[in-house]
Amino acid sequence: LLWFVYFGQRAVQQKEQTFFIAAAVFSWIPFLFRMEGIIFAPFYFLFLICLLCVFIFNSQERLAYVKGLTIWIVYSLLLVMILWIVSGAKPVSINKLDVVLQEIDKVAGLRVGQNYRIIYDQLKALEDMSFYPSGNQNFAEVTRHYMPVIYIIGIVEVLAKNIFVFFIIPLVWGLRSSFKRGHLFLIVLAGCYVLIIFYSYIERDFIQTRFLLAPAILVYPWIGQGIQRIVSSIQGASRPGWLAAVCIFFFVLMPLGKYVDGMTSEGVAITRAGEWLKTNMQFQNVRFYANDSRLGFHAGRQREEFVRMNLKFDAEEKKRGITLEQFAFEKKIGIAAIVISKKKADLAPTFVHYKKINEFRDKKKIVMIFCSPDVCR
Repeated sequence: LLWFVYFGQRAVQQKEQTFFIAAAVFSWIPFLFRMEGIIFAPFYFLFLICLLCVFIFNSQERLAYVKGLTIWIVYSLLLVMILWIVSGAKPVSINKLDVVLQEIDKVAGLRVGQNYRIIYDQLKALEDMSFYPSGNQNFAEVTRHYMPVIYIIGIVEVLAKNIFVFFIIPLVWGLRSSFKRGHLFLIVLAGCYVLIIFYSYIERDFIQTRFLLAPAILVYPWIGQGIQRIVSSIQGASRPGWLAAVCIFFFVLMPLGKYVDGMTSEGVAITRAGEWLKTNMQFQNVRFYANDSRLGFHAGRQREEFVRMNLKFDAEEKKRGITLEQFAFEKKIGIAAIVISKKKADLAPTFVHYKKINEFRDKKKIVMIFCSPDVCR
């Protein structure tokens, strides 16, 4: 991602052939690692199209961007041909490209927003459970009317967690500066990425902090610029000492403390639980279920094992009224490892026949390990 950003900026600013080639190459590389990386290649293409339209009457600029577009198109066609040959004429199997194509087909066919409508109808039904059902603007009705705003608040909250909440102040300060061509490339890319995640959020009613890590990284230059402006303002103040102390506390010590705390506590329970499962040989050859892929990784289980066995308990099973324990019996699962937030401990699935054999905790997570009657007699 960062290499693409670097070469993309250099390409649109300096308009040299070397940077156009490098940007074209790195525009596709993020997709090889993450499905959402598919946005970078079309974004780069469309950004060059926009620049070409803006400078259509400038022959020198126009020629440079036509050259950049040609390089991107040629490289993209060559890449598609190579992947087609290597994958045996099945390119849709590459890094969930089939899922991307399905989403594009849904959008084209206007078949999006099914989960949104389900939640909308559920909130509408809740209005009858109000203390005054015949009244207007009860909590469920207001929530139903402002569902998009609530989702936006969710996006902002997750983005704030990624950039550290107090960095919003220097970010706003930094964004007040004028935008050059390279700056525009960065901020539009971050905005497009957030829009894609917002679409996914509404479609799935689910988001994780890491989903917005990329746009958070992209706006950090403006955070740095904002801090620089704050420092300059403090230097001109009559009593800069206490202002400098406040800034050091909020912009240096608190982020550093949060980073150290995250490094020492985040995922400790998952790591310990996975390692415990890995060292217990009696569990090595039994079917394994985990609701967090990281647990499977630390337990030494291959990702392909989950795909092959179809060990996935999702909304379809819940709609059928199947409990997690019934699902485990159906799939003949020997070990079920459940990761849940401490804040949601009361919502942990209950097991009657499966026996809890261990539990691991850290500051945020609880990992409960259950064993089937056949494996743990």
